[in-house]
Amino acid sequence: MKRREGGARPRIPPLPPGLVLGGGDAAWGAVLRELPDPAALPAWETLRCLRMWLAAEPARRAGLFRGGSQARRELELTRGTLDLDLAGPLAVLSALLAEGSAEPGEAVWACLCVADWALLRGARETGGLFAETAALAAPENPGLAFMAGRMARSRGDAFAAERWLKRAAAVAWRVGEWEVYARSVNSLGNLRTEQGRLAEAKHILARALRASRRHGLQTLQGEILHDLFAIAAHVGDRNAEDLARQAFELYKAGGHPRLPALAHDVAYSWMSAGYFARALSVLRVLPPHLPKPDERLRVLANTARAAGSCGQRQIYEQLWVEIWALANERDFKTALAPALTELGLGASSLEEWSHAAEALEAAVEAAGVVGDRTAAQRAEEALSAVRRCQGADTRARPSPPSRALGGASDSLMAALLDALAGLQDVPA
Repeated sequence: MKRREGGARPRIPPLPPGLVLGGGDAAWGAVLRELPDPAALPAWETLRCLRMWLAAEPARRAGLFRGGSQARRELELTRGTLDLDLAGPLAVLSALLAEGSAEPGEAVWACLCVADWALLRGARETGGLFAETAALAAPENPGLAFMAGRMARSRGDAFAAERWLKRAAAVAWRVGEWEVYARSVNSLGNLRTEQGRLAEAKHILARALRASRRHGLQTLQGEILHDLFAIAAHVGDRNAEDLARQAFELYKAGGHPRLPALAHDVAYSWMSAGYFARALSVLRVLPPHLPKPDERLRVLANTARAAGSCGQRQIYEQLWVEIWALANERDFKTALAPALTELGLGASSLEEWSHAAEALEAAVEAAGVVGDRTAAQRAEEALSAVRRCQGADTRARPSPPSRALGGASDSLMAALLDALAGLQDVPA
């Protein structure tokens, strides 16, 4: 028998009608926007009919589509023209509706198949809507609720994400699914971090950490400690590096794939505190381990800033060329403005005022395109200093003033470098 978690039993929050129905035609319109013809209309009608069925009182469901749904009629009109990986699960769903009893197992399977099909084609909102529908079809499955919450969070729907994650945590607590419980609480904490509610995020993440320790979830412990470190470093908590070291030990022991990401975050915290040489040592070896375009752009830009602040002009000039080439290859959206700001800060440390202004002006423009006010303000402040020919960054500190950023930091730097040297490069 699974051991219960301590504390009061959490209430399972009901899902509001607007979320059950997917927000009506406006939200479902994502299916029509994202999917190509002839897939869009059958998928849209199937989703609409299935949501109506799930929102109806159980006593009314049996006869709701007994005469056949519009979803089935749309499928008949597109017979032979749809991708089989989409047509099959849509046919299952329309048949279940016509029979008057959507059996949860089949409905969940079919919804997840459509979600996978959509996500593989970049239709994130469509994939998320069908994943949510799978969770609605099996309301006692915490894993499906967690998946729906994570997907809502990834596409920026904080309202739906919070509802689903709270529900996932409560259901998981009730049935003793402790990994799902801890991961749901962890994701809730990260949602609060994204909203800038750091004190609340820290409290929620601490709860997730206690649960992961109580139930021996070592992999998850490392991830939560990593998240707690990020908050601590941001607010200048003197315990930040201890949290990083704890996360590192767990990542290293389990061969966790986020170890390079932790190394990057630790290096960035050193750089933010003015310890550019220590940061540069780690940042220079990271690119082969973080090859995804957004990750690579961020690492290269941070390395450029550290190099500039250390007076490493040759390294900076090489990175200047590489970063602009990468930035011109693709649309980086929200990642571009912060990266160009770091690039401009590095140039300002070298007193390359024209280069600094060029990068920072581009950062302001990139932030405006995506509506990132925080990134825009940071770039504008740096640009204002550069136009006065004032270095916008902190000069490298020659020697750490305390143990917190002294011998202990050097020890962590050495451990990170050693661990990274033992990793295989990740293919791009």
